[in-house]
Amino acid sequence: MDITIIGAGGLGAYYAAVLQRAGAEVQLAVTPRHLAPIREHGIRVLTDRDEFSVAPAAVTDQAGDLLPTPIVINTVKTYQLDATIDEVRSALAPGGIVVTLQNGVTAPGRLQGLLGDGVVVPGLTGIVSAITDPGRVRQRGPRPFVTLGSMPLAAPRSRESDERATENSSATHPLVTELAEWLERAGCRAQATPDITRALWKKFMLISTMSGVGTLCRAELGEWRDFEPTRQLLRQSLHEVRAVANAHGILLTDADEAEVADQLDGAAPSATASMQRDLMAGHRSELSDQSGAVVRLAAEVEVEVPLHTTITRVLSLYASRGHV
Repeated sequence: MDITIIGAGGLGAYYAAVLQRAGAEVQLAVTPRHLAPIREHGIRVLTDRDEFSVAPAAVTDQAGDLLPTPIVINTVKTYQLDATIDEVRSALAPGGIVVTLQNGVTAPGRLQGLLGDGVVVPGLTGIVSAITDPGRVRQRGPRPFVTLGSMPLAAPRSRESDERATENSSATHPLVTELAEWLERAGCRAQATPDITRALWKKFMLISTMSGVGTLCRAELGEWRDFEPTRQLLRQSLHEVRAVANAHGILLTDADEAEVADQLDGAAPSATASMQRDLMAGHRSELSDQSGAVVRLAAEVEVEVPLHTTITRVLSLYASRGHV
């Protein structure tokens, strides 16, 4: 199987390495700083279980050098989507699919607007990984998982009818099935679901809470999660995102909210979200597509989200001055 992965960050480099090691032919599109290290040494991966190095079948920083493949996985940050569209178009074979693995709920629709209908497969991943140096990845914790939409997004007759049509279908696109099988061979847990929109919103509840509240508190998860005054912010954040989802026609329940809270309670006390780490380091972050997206999506359906509004305003100040 020929697969293109866009981006060599913690997600892209890890999945490129494990898929190549499993026998796939992986073409990796990178930024210039990653090109020479990966060409010379391959991708070096350290996990809690093993350590290995593997060279992708091809690596380039030039969109024009990419060959068409049936599967393209876009792993870049949400704010980088538009900048990678040339790479995606060059790498996408006729009849192929593009998988999105970005945080939040906005990326699939944005790429659909750029690429058209019947191409974009929404996906999500659960993984703790980071680049320690160009071409070097540290993955911590259990085996990563990937959840894929069973079919590409279709033409939005209306957003609601498109989601119902997708989620009521029991069919799975053959390329989605094949990618899930390759991910399993690579040591990941993988599944396809017709209910991907709901799955994305459940993860959005978690990641926007962990990112937004964690950065607002300037603390690791265990500290603000286990301190009752700031734990109230956890509860409020989950409730606000759930209210926005429900107003958009995505059914999230009390049980879903409790499940996400349990996931946060079960996470390592030292955990922080990538958005928090980026803002703390003075880097560009996904604020606009996390708490900022909560605020925008809430405005569309006239739902009040005072906590995420405050988070967005305060963290925008942090971002503007380059540090938290």
